[in-house]
Amino acid sequence: MGFLGTIGSGISAVCSAIGSAVSTLGSGVTSFATKLLAPFPQIELAIYTIIIVAEIVSGIAEILGLKPDKETAEELGAKAQDAELKRDDFSSTEKYIEYLRNEVAFDREKFEKMSPEEQLACRTIGTTLYAKNIEEKFGLGLSPEFLLKAAQLEMKALEVKGFMDAFKQSGVSDMKYMSDFLTGRLDEKTDIKIESAIINGLKNMNPNMSEDSIQSKIGKMTKAALRTEES
Repeated sequence: MGFLGTIGSGISAVCSAIGSAVSTLGSGVTSFATKLLAPFPQIELAIYTIIIVAEIVSGIAEILGLKPDKETAEELGAKAQDAELKRDDFSSTEKYIEYLRNEVAFDREKFEKMSPEEQLACRTIGTTLYAKNIEEKFGLGLSPEFLLKAAQLEMKALEVKGFMDAFKQSGVSDMKYMSDFLTGRLDEKTDIKIESAIINGLKNMNPNMSEDSIQSKIGKMTKAALRTEES
């Protein structure tokens, strides 16, 4: 079944569970988390992809010094669901995460008894908290649409971070522009700006990469991105 198919009942249940936590997590976190899950027709595909997204986001958080090495997204998400204080009780996502780390215990036994849907909700919430913290600290939007595309293109955290650096240097506000570029959703003027940022990112990450190799890489990324849209 296609990636953009109708949301299945399992995914709907996970989205509803996350949505019901809006008073605790805040609208920004719950909206981001449900957007990560919304495209999936099957719970199995969602679990597989969110694991990859979590690896990317967790890796970036580690690179930026925002996450301890052994902490996991599902652990952070489970703590958020058990916490007494709310996201809106804190001035930033970073301070909220610090509270979860220092004041809320991770009940591993409870987590291991959860259903796949409940564990997916925890992992998605934790991933979202990392992403929102990165956005706040780095000053660049890390949209659900881009993260899902990065996962589908099998990008690694270091590669995504490299593109983030280039986009920020180019004055681009959100990584969603990259996924929009790869799927042909931008006007000509914006398209040129985003292509230039992607080229700069590839050059920064691969100083010896030739112009032909760069264009070939962009072409392959575009083809792969469009293929996931059609599948």
